[in-house]
Amino acid sequence: MQVTNRDARLVFGYFWAVSSAALILTIFLFAKSIAAQWIIDVRSPLTFFSFIIVYGSFLVFMWLLVGFCILVTTMLPFGTSFVIAERFSIQNVWYYLACGTLAGLVGTPVFAALSGGLRSPPFYERCITNAPLIALCGAFGGLVYWWKAGRWAGAVPTSSDSAIPK
Repeated sequence: MQVTNRDARLVFGYFWAVSSAALILTIFLFAKSIAAQWIIDVRSPLTFFSFIIVYGSFLVFMWLLVGFCILVTTMLPFGTSFVIAERFSIQNVWYYLACGTLAGLVGTPVFAALSGGLRSPPFYERCITNAPLIALCGAFGGLVYWWKAGRWAGAVPTSSDSAIPK
């Protein structure tokens, strides 16, 4: 389905990109510890279902929290890349891949600041270690945006009369 309405491309494409990047980042951040906890906790069908309920709720909450952080930190880079793509009708997948990667790199200090604890490494070390993962998630979000909306950047909206068969 071709999305020719500019506002729909902006909103729905952005939310698809943010939610998919947040899903990938949440999986990468928490899958290892949840799998280790699974091995320790699950011993019967009752513990299996309680584990699924508790950790499933935790993952959904963390996905929403990570998604909100991504939504807030990437508004400016996304808006800039959206305006440039619409102005010059850029529909190339490589443009959206690069923009997503750069948006991920811009958001890296925010996630490094949020991941700090009492015994965590210094801020710059957290930025360096988190940058590849967050840039990868940004690149994935850029590809999802291209798939949902970027392929039609700069397209002229179709009139509602053309949708009615005669």
